Amino acid sequence: MRAEGYCCETVTREYGFWRTSNHSRCIIKKVKYVIGNWKSNQNISQSLIWLDGLSALHPKFSPEVTVILCLPFTDIVNYCIVGHSERRQEFSETSEIVAQKARLLLESSITPIICLDTPYLDEQIKALFTCDVDVSRCFFVYEPISAIGIGKPIDSVSANHIANQIAFLTDNAAPILYGGSVSSDNAASFVRENCIDGVLVGTDSLEPTLFAGIITSLS
Repeated sequence: MRAEGYCCETVTREYGFWRTSNHSRCIIKKVKYVIGNWKSNQNISQSLIWLDGLSALHPKFSPEVTVILCLPFTDIVNYCIVGHSERRQEFSETSEIVAQKARLLLESSITPIICLDTPYLDEQIKALFTCDVDVSRCFFVYEPISAIGIGKPIDSVSANHIANQIAFLTDNAAPILYGGSVSSDNAASFVRENCIDGVLVGTDSLEPTLFAGIITSLS
């Protein structure tokens, strides 16, 4: 089902957005995502301590906020991050390799969380379609390399502009998140933008207090 025109007041959708005839998005009830990217940090025992720490904080979880943790070990896996800038740069992973990984994940019933960056959006997304990746079953993250791990994100308006481009290129088929120096001080400003559905959190996801603050800021 798709809403056409400029008014979507009576339309609902799982991800809370719709493509209109002018390719903009109307927000109805926004589902927000907080994804913690632990990279190679934390072993199993450390993870259990982390969970105890988070539980002790009693963070306010809104039913509209979905929290996903991407851990550095395997067990029952539902999500997997691919296309991170570090993998693309340090391991020479091309857009084609990332697309192949995404397709293999979907074949294993694992949801790909695909990181993208300018100025290669067209190439990165085109490779997904060339590889027959069902983009409606993916998550997308705008991850400007200039903002990763430095504590200074880009402004939310600029991030929303790129997110809108990703939405257009993927036919508004999936959630789009922002990643890059996300904290409890700025997470809400990104998610308030109409094309950004959540945040990918790096460093601050490793500390329960900081991660709980981000969750609470979106609730």
